[in-house]
Amino acid sequence: AVCGHSLGEVAAAAAAGAFSLTDALRLAFALGNVGSEGGWEAFEAVARGVEHLPLRIPFASSLEGRLVGRGQRLDADYWLRSMRGRARFDAGFAQLAKAECGVVIEVGAHPLLREAVGAEADGVRWVGTMRRGRGEWRQLLEAVAQVYTSGVEVKWEGLGLEGWKRVEAPTYPFQRRRYWLSDAEMNKRTQTTLCS
Repeated sequence: AVCGHSLGEVAAAAAAGAFSLTDALRLAFALGNVGSEGGWEAFEAVARGVEHLPLRIPFASSLEGRLVGRGQRLDADYWLRSMRGRARFDAGFAQLAKAECGVVIEVGAHPLLREAVGAEADGVRWVGTMRRGRGEWRQLLEAVAQVYTSGVEVKWEGLGLEGWKRVEAPTYPFQRRRYWLSDAEMNKRTQTTLCS
């Protein structure tokens, strides 16, 4: 299931299949201009003009505090009510908790929403995809690792790891088998890397 807050709700709906990526971008752009002159009317026109598709995965509604199931649609009226109403991420998250989602992946510039839900997030693994002051690639890989070690199946293809080789780590520390490269092997690899 997915859930979002404010503009993130549009992104979550797109991830759930509520509309095409192109329509999601149109909706997000219109949403960003709601405060400008004529912005609300433009948002309404875009919301009514996008194709509202059946959901591929459940969507936890921050507006209605309910889980919208596969095959259902979020129509233009939903988005208009959502933008007029108060954002209630806690209500959407409560639906994730009821659906027994044990891992929450927060996609954003810095994980902030964990605090918004307070004690309801206790017992849930909360993973942020980015953190201020940390390299994006490193943080993303750490987030994927946290998700994987939480028992979630990860589709490794498409993560930019092509060409990397999986290495099995020893499970018993006293097997007396060397797992480190010799100095000669290390020098050879360093020279190869520098020459490449």
